[in-house]
Amino acid sequence: MKESAVPPVRESEPGATKLRTLNELPGPRGIPLLGNALDIKPKDLHRLVSAWAEQFGSIFVFRVATTRILTVSDAETIQQLLRDRPDRFRRWRKIAGILADIKADGLFSAEGAKWRRQRNIKDSMPNLVVGRSCYT
Repeated sequence: MKESAVPPVRESEPGATKLRTLNELPGPRGIPLLGNALDIKPKDLHRLVSAWAEQFGSIFVFRVATTRILTVSDAETIQQLLRDRPDRFRRWRKIAGILADIKADGLFSAEGAKWRRQRNIKDSMPNLVVGRSCYT
């Protein structure tokens, strides 16, 4: 597997720590070729990931076959990642093609300027709903 590196944090950021690659992050060991695929039961996936978060910490990696899955379970970190998107990282590259094939591309596959435009529309929607409910 090719090693992925997370973009570096600017040196000037307060409290900046050395970033690790996906290979350096903790996670369940898995078995050759299958990774953790045999551990995963779709109905209990949330419980399994929660247990792994308790065991390995709020950021860990598990593997299904040759695909590594970065898992973040800390709400504050998730909010930061969502704010940093799409400038510092992007979604899984294959998802755009898959969603386009089933005519479901849009908010969940948008990147760059298209993502920002959709994000601005989405962010203004709660205000529209609240405003409308005040007058009806």
